[in-house]
Amino acid sequence: MFMDVSLPANIELHLISLYFSSVSLPVPIFSKANFYRQYEAGQVPSFLLNAMFSLCSRFSMLSEVLSLGNGDPILVGQYFSRKAATELGLISKNGQSVSISEVKATYLLAFCYYTGLPQREAWEQCSRVIRMAYMLRLHQLDNQNIHLVAAGSGNALDKEENRCLWWAIYTLDCFSSLTSFIPSGVDKMSLATSIPVVLLSETPVSGTSELVEVDPLGDKIDRIRCTLQNCTTQGAKTQAALIFAHTLACQAIHLRRLSLDNPQCSLLHQSKRLQQKWNSIFTFLPPWFFLPARHELDGTPEDYRQRLEVLNVYCITGAMSSAPPLSLDLQWPVGPRYDRSTSEQSWKACIAYVLNIAATYNEYGPELFSKANPITLPIAWTAGSLLALESMNQNLQDATEKLALLDALNIIMTSLQKTSRYWGIAEILLCSLQDLRGRAWIKLDLQAILQLTKCVWSPLMHDVAVGGGVGQESLILDGPENFAIGEITDLPINWDSPPWLDDELLSSFDWLGEDSSIALSTSSESYVARIDYHTVCSIDF
Repeated sequence: MFMDVSLPANIELHLISLYFSSVSLPVPIFSKANFYRQYEAGQVPSFLLNAMFSLCSRFSMLSEVLSLGNGDPILVGQYFSRKAATELGLISKNGQSVSISEVKATYLLAFCYYTGLPQREAWEQCSRVIRMAYMLRLHQLDNQNIHLVAAGSGNALDKEENRCLWWAIYTLDCFSSLTSFIPSGVDKMSLATSIPVVLLSETPVSGTSELVEVDPLGDKIDRIRCTLQNCTTQGAKTQAALIFAHTLACQAIHLRRLSLDNPQCSLLHQSKRLQQKWNSIFTFLPPWFFLPARHELDGTPEDYRQRLEVLNVYCITGAMSSAPPLSLDLQWPVGPRYDRSTSEQSWKACIAYVLNIAATYNEYGPELFSKANPITLPIAWTAGSLLALESMNQNLQDATEKLALLDALNIIMTSLQKTSRYWGIAEILLCSLQDLRGRAWIKLDLQAILQLTKCVWSPLMHDVAVGGGVGQESLILDGPENFAIGEITDLPINWDSPPWLDDELLSSFDWLGEDSSIALSTSSESYVARIDYHTVCSIDF
């Protein structure tokens, strides 16, 4: 239970202001001016306000707000998320019709839950908001053959908000699939909602947008060109690029999942389509867009930060597609080109993409960290884990190259540390990387590294019980978000190790799933770990 406190009007206005100034969503779902008009008219329900406050309240330094969480910004956010969830639960129990406000609140709660642990509430809310959106047919907003009453009043700005809401949900679903190895819940072939060509947070109440010709996202690459050409600002273009980036990432993780779950399945056609879409992006966006350094056309610092986040999604897609067993030839438009004819070369291409992710974080200044999108933090963890594994590669003999890997890993860890004050998941991810970073002296052969990477691609695949089910017996225990990684995980591992092996070394792979058997053999120079997997492992936090 939690204490329900009515907020004074001035505190509400303070938190609303913080939402629009400090919270960064992949796709904004409110026009600021339109929201304030509705708020002043008393048209914003309390559950939607509380869902907004679950994200923005942690940035408040007011004592009246901090007191709601005993001075802890993360606990303040939890207070408002529980309050919003309780209100939404009552609406559901009463059997009320789904409203746009309810969809927005559920989306914000799902986004909020993905910034903390445990994660079960996150994917439950994500599945719920997708079904709500389908009930309102937000995926068919621009289908001229369907008359949609529930989805909007017909006002151009309200309709654009609903478009942005759909694509925000779509992006969240793609992210959930990317980080959890769970298939997407959106049927991409049924989409008939135009991709926004404006950045909603920049649109005034009187603003209207020139919309692109209606067409599903599907496989029609010319829609990408049409959308990007019609974007009104650099921020809007970056937003569209982010939607396409998440689409590619979702397709890449789909191929990777199929390659592991059903090795007999032919992926040739789907792989070629992914490569074609990947190559098309580089014909629609200028070369400078794919360089981490700030460009004169980046616009505002906010536009620049969003572009860096887009690069992270593209790079993690390139990394997972390059790594065996996929080994797809997804080349980056700038920098050296890599051959994928052998596992070693494919792995090097994967690491090159990961180094690009570290390069983007190296460009982040203090003003960017305060508004960084917390939902991208698992991507940073995956990149850091891959760098740590590569630093253990027994074939890596160049000391300068290894030092560069560790420097890049430190950049990512610093990035997680700077965001851990506000987002509970950052602290957990950082603890995991710190432990792995401390084991860099261990030597692994490439086969062992590639087996370990099966765990790395899905950092939020956590609620898998020992027996294969999901429930209270899950390997993730319900506890405070700010628990240290060693306090919330207890993963028994079947070790076949020499009796002289130091117990401290045993903890270096605590983040492995239970279905792993690791044998360490000795040589005159190093310990070489070889891993025999019987099932696909997953990371558990």
